[in-house]
Amino acid sequence: MAACLGRLSGGTEPDRLCPPGGCRGDSLLLTYGQTGRRSRTWWRNALDQFGAADVLVAIASLRYTYPGGPIEGTFTARFGPDNAYLDGFDMTAASPAELPTMLERAVVRFDRIFELALAEGKLRPDPTLDIGTPELDPALQRLLDLGRALRAQEQAAAAAASQPTAESGDAITAAPIQTPPPEGSVALYTVQVATPDAASFDGAVSSVRGTPGVRATGIRSTAIGGTSVMTVSYSGSIGELADALRARGFTVRQGSNALAISR
Repeated sequence: MAACLGRLSGGTEPDRLCPPGGCRGDSLLLTYGQTGRRSRTWWRNALDQFGAADVLVAIASLRYTYPGGPIEGTFTARFGPDNAYLDGFDMTAASPAELPTMLERAVVRFDRIFELALAEGKLRPDPTLDIGTPELDPALQRLLDLGRALRAQEQAAAAAASQPTAESGDAITAAPIQTPPPEGSVALYTVQVATPDAASFDGAVSSVRGTPGVRATGIRSTAIGGTSVMTVSYSGSIGELADALRARGFTVRQGSNALAISR
């Protein structure tokens, strides 16, 4: 079914449709269990992987009446993080060989259901999914632009110094870097989060996402009752990120290129 949905061109949709391909990590990220989750943080992290504003859910339940016999399919169209019901229908394939054809026809029915729901105004992005993306402070943005400009100048100077000269006898030597990379550049850090329960996971992810200077976050692993792992893109050094998280109320332990936080 995922492969059939993945072949939708979206050409008939009034708005952009982003069907998952049903391969690589999609089958792990978008499971049937995800449809039962109500956490907006969970959904926002999943939708961010596709640049989507909301979710359409197509559910197929197949029943083999006996080996080699008819296959009965019950199909349900739902919408949004609250799994709101839109419509449903039944189909039957006379044999396993006809199952792909039945699924193709089901995709067309789903397409019509979602188009009708959109025309009727039912498909509106859930405002609770907009948990906010912090804007970079203008002063910090200016420092970031200045740092990038300085880094470009240093790279250009290093490239010029590495060119052969008459004094070097055409031997190429690289000039040593006397200064570290400028502070304020965007870097990716690993953050380990103590998550004793689901509520603490949601709260920690939301707080980290809302930390000033954080450009993006991702979930590498989830361990409710243990330690979950996030990746954080931050416009600054790891020490500055640690200070920013402390200001958000976290207890922070700092490693060489990773942080461990808890509350």
